[in-house]
Amino acid sequence: MTSQPKTAEAPAKSGKVYYGWYVYIAVCICMFLACAFTFNTASVYYESVATAFGVGRANVGFYMTLVYATACVANLFWAGPLLQKVDLRIILSIACALVGVALFLSHLARRGGTMTELRRTYPAYFASKNKIALTPAIDTDKVLREIAARYAGERVDTTDGVKIDFPENWVHLRKSNTEPIIRVYTEARTMEEADALARRFMDEIGAICGL
Repeated sequence: MTSQPKTAEAPAKSGKVYYGWYVYIAVCICMFLACAFTFNTASVYYESVATAFGVGRANVGFYMTLVYATACVANLFWAGPLLQKVDLRIILSIACALVGVALFLSHLARRGGTMTELRRTYPAYFASKNKIALTPAIDTDKVLREIAARYAGERVDTTDGVKIDFPENWVHLRKSNTEPIIRVYTEARTMEEADALARRFMDEIGAICGL
């Protein structure tokens, strides 16, 4: 006698609505409200946007038409297949990067000039990275608490190690989880100031530890 292969039995119907339909309906409502407000109120801002960029309302309207048309074509022909083949995190990362580049170029276009000229309008800071070696017997957490207590009058952040913000510079002290060291990160207006600030805290840590 030959045994017949067993077939999977269909799940019994419980009479309840599948929860996925509730999720689908909720998403449809959210998308409907978002699209309704976006499409039906966009023209309210045409005048303000046109005035800010020195163009006519027709230019802004044409731009919005291109945005909607591009979105429709993209979703219709390649957005779906792309989402099936490429990791969504990669797509979102690229999209965020493109938005950042677009915002930067928009700011540069409105301000005028080159990127080098724009960079010169911001203050220059220099970073210094150092570390101080301790012995395994030294309690690094206790050392960091001591530093934080000494500078309690400054802006101290103990979320990740100890970071102390001074009016013109800052220092960040972090212990290592693999070796007995404390990493010292500093930032100041000049490289000399950053190095000097690092040496100051490394000497202070050495004095606390008796090194």
